[in-house]
Amino acid sequence: MGRAEKEREKSLLETCNNIVSYLVSILPYPRIYLCTMKVDIIGGGIIGLSSAYYLAKQNISVTVFEKDKLYEKASFARSCGGLRSQFFTKENILMSRYSIDFIKNIEF
Repeated sequence: MGRAEKEREKSLLETCNNIVSYLVSILPYPRIYLCTMKVDIIGGGIIGLSSAYYLAKQNISVTVFEKDKLYEKASFARSCGGLRSQFFTKENILMSRYSIDFIKNIEF
């Protein structure tokens, strides 16, 4: 894992910890809620599945609801453009590199 990936993962974990800290501060019995957290995601596109993947990595129960279960009509599956790897801004280059590495090394 490269330096940029480690920084992104650290940033994501910090964001998750901030969310958990906020929930602990406002919920009357936070341990009950956090131990039984379940998330439903409507839409199994790239954003929905990405969100589900990262929530599941945090041991959160996730259910994805997608009406096109075979992805026959989804724009992502029908795209013939593939992964774009030519960008000019630093952020887009890092995001592209992360995406390519993620797809090559994804573990379920």
